[in-house]
Amino acid sequence: MNASTNNLPLTLRITNSGFTLIELMVTIAVLAIIVGIAAPSISTQLANQRVKSTTATLANALKEAKNESLIRRQPITLIYKDSSNPKVINITNADSAIIASYRYDSKSIIKSSKTSIKFEPSKRVDAAVTYTICDAKTSTIPKKVNVSKLANIDIDGSVMLTNKLTHQRGVGLIEVLVAVLLLSVAVLGFSALQVRAVSATDESLVRTKSLTVVRNLAEVMRAYPEAYVTGSGTTFTSSASDVSGQHQLYKLL
Repeated sequence: MNASTNNLPLTLRITNSGFTLIELMVTIAVLAIIVGIAAPSISTQLANQRVKSTTATLANALKEAKNESLIRRQPITLIYKDSSNPKVINITNADSAIIASYRYDSKSIIKSSKTSIKFEPSKRVDAAVTYTICDAKTSTIPKKVNVSKLANIDIDGSVMLTNKLTHQRGVGLIEVLVAVLLLSVAVLGFSALQVRAVSATDESLVRTKSLTVVRNLAEVMRAYPEAYVTGSGTTFTSSASDVSGQHQLYKLL
C-alpha cells in the first residue's frame, strides 16, 4: 500500500496531504477571535451569578435570624464581615454566641449603612436597612435586599429589571460581526470542500485515461509480440516478417 502511494505523481500526493499550515493558522486565528469576543461576556455572566448567589445567601440569613428571634423569644443579631477572609455572615443570640454562619464569595461586596441588624421578638428591627450586593467587576448588575422596620424582607428587582431592559435592545454590533464571521468561515469551508471534490474528480478522470492508454498499449504488445519501439515521440513500428517495412501501429493521443 505504501509502495503504491509513493509511486503516485507528486501533484496527486500533495492534494491528499491533509491540512496545510495556512489552513491551520486561519483556524486558530478564527478560534482566538471568537474566544476573545466571548470571554468578556462569560466573565460578566459569572460575576452576575455570584451577585445572585450572595443575594440569596443574605436573604436566607436574614429570614433565619428573624425566625430565630421568634422561636427563642430574644433579640437576634445578624452581622456581616465584608473585610474578613473568608467573608461570612454571622447570626448571634443575646449572649453574642454564634447560632449560624454563612459564607459568601470573596469577590462579592455587600454595602449598607450599618453592618449589623437586630431582630426583636416583637417582629421588629432596630432600624430599617437596605443592603446593596455587587461584585468586584464593576460591569455587573447590583441587587438590593430591603429590611423594613417591621422586619419584612424583600429583594428589590427594579434596578435589575431596568438594566436588563437597557442592555437588551435588539441585536448588538458584536453579535452581528460574530454571525458574519461564522458565516464567512462556513462559506470558505464549503468552497474548499467543492474545490477538493473537483480535484478528486479530475484525479479520477486522469487515472481512468491512464488505465485506458496502458490497457490499449498492452493489447498492442500482446498482438505484436515481436514488435519494437523505434524513433521518437509516440510512434510504434514492427519488424515482424509478415509486415513489409516499418509502419505505424499505434499513436498515443
